[in-house]
Amino acid sequence: MINSACNLNCEHYFYFVKLIIKMPPKKAQGIKHYNKIKNNICILRLCGGYGDILMSRMIFEDLKKQYPDFKITYALPQAYFQVIKDHKYIDEVIDHKDIDYNNYRQVFNITHHCSRHEAFYNKECVKNRSDIWAESFGLTLDNHNMHLPSLEKNRDYIFSLFKQGGYKEGQKIIAFTPYSAVPTRHIMQKHRELVEKRLLETNAFCFYMHNIPTLDQLKFPLIACRNFIEAMSMIYFSDMVISTDTGHLHCAGGYNKPLLGFFNYTNGHVVGKHYKNLTVIQKDSSNDKNWTCGPCNNMGRCPYPLIDKQLKCSIELPMDIVNDKLNYFLNKFCV
Repeated sequence: MINSACNLNCEHYFYFVKLIIKMPPKKAQGIKHYNKIKNNICILRLCGGYGDILMSRMIFEDLKKQYPDFKITYALPQAYFQVIKDHKYIDEVIDHKDIDYNNYRQVFNITHHCSRHEAFYNKECVKNRSDIWAESFGLTLDNHNMHLPSLEKNRDYIFSLFKQGGYKEGQKIIAFTPYSAVPTRHIMQKHRELVEKRLLETNAFCFYMHNIPTLDQLKFPLIACRNFIEAMSMIYFSDMVISTDTGHLHCAGGYNKPLLGFFNYTNGHVVGKHYKNLTVIQKDSSNDKNWTCGPCNNMGRCPYPLIDKQLKCSIELPMDIVNDKLNYFLNKFCV
């Protein structure tokens, strides 16, 4: 019985030896290849949105300055190439679907780090997303500059759109973005109407900035954007921006525009930590000592039911806070 088992094992052994001998040897990557890629790193993001891609621009200046020999590639969805391709501290931009891991010494996937961090820390989250991404691969940011491009080449086209909407030479230009791609971040109707009423009292040229004309009663012209460059250009040529927490807010922050931001479950003082001219409108403990609900950074676990797709922190934002912040903002920037 033992001999039979030994014979069987020997047969199996020689069978696999013969297979191995017949297999062509696997060609290992040569030393020249490793020398070629030793300074190649890739930052990988598998999704948007627009605001996150803009904020991610903040990580590359310090990365390049601290490691000047690195060739830095940013791999992300091709739809967002317009938002990132001109960054002077990025060496290459590629579609995330085309990434070849063999071409990089290290690939750092930053896709989910922020959502995990914010969900874990909830109300205690004090780090801006740019810092969370950078620290996920061992980098501490000293600079938080998006290095957004000059868009002067689009001046004539953008001002032709403004003029079609009623713009007159010399007017201040205010972009108003009351809606977000995330419906729960929409500015509530009563707050939106207060902003509209106050803006109508100014001499400024005001326009809505949104890709989809979902507003039912327009107080100002709606200028739709055909692509991200047009959207960025409209912010670039605006003097002031009033926005909910959406991509246009981050674009305005990146261009250091005077900015009035509406926030609910995300903490405006953290989201906009690196935007020098941001005024935050938000229901929190600073304006209501009895408020304990948020900002929580975790909309999915909100214990309160949505009412007309609105969160409790938006519904209970007092009109007087909106009015006071709005007046402060407009007076500060001379409108």
